[in-house]
Amino acid sequence: MCGIIGVKSISISRDNFENDILMSLKHRGPDYRSFEQINDFFIGHARLSIIDLSTAGNQPMKSVDGNLILTFNGEIYNYLEIRNELKKRGHSFNSNSDTEVILNAYIEYGIDCFGLFEGMFAISIYNISNNKLILVRDSVGIKPLYYFLDEHLIAYSSEVRSFKKILKNLDFNDDWKVYLLLFGYIPSPFTTYKNVFSVPPGSFVEI
Repeated sequence: MCGIIGVKSISISRDNFENDILMSLKHRGPDYRSFEQINDFFIGHARLSIIDLSTAGNQPMKSVDGNLILTFNGEIYNYLEIRNELKKRGHSFNSNSDTEVILNAYIEYGIDCFGLFEGMFAISIYNISNNKLILVRDSVGIKPLYYFLDEHLIAYSSEVRSFKKILKNLDFNDDWKVYLLLFGYIPSPFTTYKNVFSVPPGSFVEI
């Protein structure tokens, strides 16, 4: 279990993100925590090392040209098969991680790469040159991923409770108790908080 989190807002400081917001996921990633800052956009990761235990598998992970920044929670079961195909297409690898396979697969295939992955995953990919953020979730929805979006702030996280650290005035969703009584759970894309939604299983959100 790892944790991914990101916030784009002029009101969030580097210290606030590093020592408060990112720390809300420390229980998900005891092995390593780090983040990248691009202007007013912070992209963070809390790592639990599983496949590649070396520092080469640390995240956020950048593409060779530095344009793409990826964070990932989960496991890609067929990553070796995809890796071998990518090597045939000229891609090189600096780690043994499935994270780097995701990054190179996206470079090679674009959004079509998500259909190649067998496993459980929540992924964020930020393209610096075109200022595009992609959030994607596995087909079953095993790995969680939530987001908030308005004219002042973009935020996403592996956990709903992280948004309490990000948003000063976070209101409860008035209908969450009704959903729970009707269905026994809160159906996607709704959560306990107003305007905080889950990325639907088998889908991606492009911002």
